Amino acid sequence: MKPGAAVLVDEVPADTELTVRTASGSEYELYVLDPEARSVMISGGVFGAHHVVATVRGSVLGPDVGPLHCGWIKVGYSLEITFDSATYSRLHPPVCTSPVVEILKNDVKVEPRKPAS
Repeated sequence: MKPGAAVLVDEVPADTELTVRTASGSEYELYVLDPEARSVMISGGVFGAHHVVATVRGSVLGPDVGPLHCGWIKVGYSLEITFDSATYSRLHPPVCTSPVVEILKNDVKVEPRKPAS
């Protein structure tokens, strides 16, 4: 786990594939549909093989803990996801994953951002 590795979904081009691995051993595959809306097609983890249209809310320290880092997927933080489908959102509350341990963008590991000089 590399603290500081992060992706801002708003800055990721549409059609980008993100893989998010969590401390519980879950692996989520996110396919970015609309970066500005943070809309993704997600599978894996609690979704299993099902593909669900969802919105990346952002990163938090845990369910109902601390501020929401809107639009971010950050190593060391839990990822919070909500659902776009009216039917699905009535059946399932937002998902808050276990802490993220690794992020891959198009199968390349995301490294910590370098400080601006």
